Parts: sequence; C-alpha cells; structure tokens
Amino acid sequence: MSRLFAAIAALMILSSAAAAQVIHQPVQYQFRAGTPYYYGGSDPRVHERARLPVGGAGQWGRVNGYAFVSGDLNSHRAVRDEPLRAFTDGMPFWNAAIFGFGPDDARNEAYANMPRYYRVENLVAAGHVARDGAIVVPPHAQPVSERHIIIRRTDRERDDVEMRRRIPEPRPTLIIPRRLLEEPGEAEKIVIIPSPRREG
Repeated sequence: MSRLFAAIAALMILSSAAAAQVIHQPVQYQFRAGTPYYYGGSDPRVHERARLPVGGAGQWGRVNGYAFVSGDLNSHRAVRDEPLRAFTDGMPFWNAAIFGFGPDDARNEAYANMPRYYRVENLVAAGHVARDGAIVVPPHAQPVSERHIIIRRTDRERDDVEMRRRIPEPRPTLIIPRRLLEEPGEAEKIVIIPSPRREG
C-alpha cells in the first residue's frame, strides 16, 4: 500500500513540474511611439528619445498613433506620416535611416545582441515569473551561471621561493681553448680549478 502512495506522490510531483510553462519572448526590433520605429540595441535611452516630443498629459506630440499632433478647443493639427525612423547603437540618438540604416539592419543588430552560447537552465534562471505562474524569458536575457570566480590573497614571498626551487640556478661555464686540450709538453702543465658551487 505504501508503494502505491509513493507512486501517486511521485506522479503528482512530476505532473506539477511538467505544468510549469516557460515562454521565450521573440526578438523584437520594431517598436511604436506614435509611428513605428526600428531599433535592435539595448539602450533604454534610445526608446525615450524615439518617444519625444510628448507633453501636455498626452495632448500633443507623438500620441494616438500620430507622428505629431497638437491643438486646442478650436483647432486640431496632426501629422500622420513621417520618414522612416531607425536607430542603432553606433549613433544612438540620431535617425540612422538618413544614412541608409533600415529595418533589416535593425533586425540584424537585434539578433547579434542575443546570447549565442548558453545552457537553457541558466537562461531560464534569468527570466521572471508572470502572474499566471509561467516563466517569461525576455529576448535579451543574459544567462545566469552558477560558476563563480574565486579570488584569494596569497603569500607572494612563499610563491617566489617555491618558484626558485623549481628553476635550477645558472652555473658558470668554464671554456678551455682547444690548443690547451692537446697533450701538454713537459714544460707545460694545465691546472683546472673548478668553480665553487653555491649552496642554496
């Protein structure tokens, strides 16, 4: 009987773990502030710049899908269309579309900013839990790794002494001319005095 309860408990635990949902958000490079604009980087100041000008509690500027709108009780002025707006991290506060940067370039930049090598469990750890219990992983999430770099203080003098023990000390070399290595005559005597060894 206890085996049956253990099997049921294990089945319930596995089914609850399988019910958890992980949602990976797609890469986004098209945004809307009044009219659409394209950006593939990760600087939040670019989005603030793209929304400007806005003022008057949402009564004028880039509001309600217009490029620019203003007015009062008697008049309403609106600009619906404007030239393409595309931003890049290379020149973040300028409309790079003027220089030929387009939506495809913004998409390429967005995909280039994605992490390339990661373990899925480390990427899921970078997500946040939504109200319904699903884990939502944003597109530019950086993987959270369990590995850490450990920095320790070491004794420098002790390390230097151990390094000296491993590397042999250079010893002087005695050079004898070749003519002195031939058989000496009776009048010549060669005396070779070995150099003293240093004890470490």
